[in-house]
Amino acid sequence: MSLDEIREERENKVGNIVKYFGAIMGLFYLVLGASILFDKVPLIVSNWVKYTLGIAMFLYGIFRLIRIIKK
Repeated sequence: MSLDEIREERENKVGNIVKYFGAIMGLFYLVLGASILFDKVPLIVSNWVKYTLGIAMFLYGIFRLIRIIKK
């Protein structure tokens, strides 16, 4: 095995780890956003702040998942 093949193999392994971690975090943001929107997470703020935060997290989760899928 040459040095270039070893580097390429390592980059592929690191890329896979980053991809899976990004997908897990995207799902986490989706679930957290939905939980905030449907009052599963108690927050002591006004309703408009709660809905704004929930929508933002939900949309950010979708954005992260789309970005991972496009790679």
